[in-house]
Amino acid sequence: MDYNCEEVTELLPLYFGGGLDAQGRAAVMAHLAGCKNCRIEAAAALKIVRACEEAFPEPDEAFARFEFPESKDAPEESTGAIETLTQAVEIVIDAFTITRKAVRLAQI
Repeated sequence: MDYNCEEVTELLPLYFGGGLDAQGRAAVMAHLAGCKNCRIEAAAALKIVRACEEAFPEPDEAFARFEFPESKDAPEESTGAIETLTQAVEIVIDAFTITRKAVRLAQI
């Protein structure tokens, strides 16, 4: 399986997130080994992944076991935190996509 540059850049989130099977990871790695432009994009994508991991770490075991008490003051509906976080992630993805396109245009 061989990927072109466009396919590799589309697969980078899966590559860094562990969403590719062994064959897919090997194909991405093989392409990155021979393509300087994709290595640059992969480095930029990895910075975004690490920043997101730092900003939104996995909850620790104590938090995972915590039972939230029932409260009569608890909101009946969502407070919008998940929706806000989703929008923030979409903005980061859009920014990455725009940056990637700008880099490609600059190389023309």
